[in-house]
Amino acid sequence: MLIDIIKHSFLAKFNGIKPIAYSEFLEDLCKQTLNIQTEDGNKNLTFVPVAPACVVIRVLTPVYSAHLPHNPLPWRLLWILILVAMTYIMLTSLKVMTGMGLQKHATWYVNRCRRRKQHLHTD
Repeated sequence: MLIDIIKHSFLAKFNGIKPIAYSEFLEDLCKQTLNIQTEDGNKNLTFVPVAPACVVIRVLTPVYSAHLPHNPLPWRLLWILILVAMTYIMLTSLKVMTGMGLQKHATWYVNRCRRRKQHLHTD
């Protein structure tokens, strides 16, 4: 994360990007999260979960294989099924909680931006 901050700082400095551009970009992302129609409706971002799914599978496979019991095949298959079900439930719960957190943050940020714009227009 620190590397990305430094990289974006250099790119913004040398390309003459003002810090307000990042605020506007965050506002657009928050509006997209809340399904609020923006002025420029064709710049929607999408998330492709294939790469994170591959990382999860790559990390969990050796962990699960190290903890499988050395029992006959039916018991191993039962444990594999249990571990897969637990993983699915945990990842689904994490996705739901992350979505709720993003919705809450997006609502807060969009309301904050609206209050600031109203404050600027009244001056």
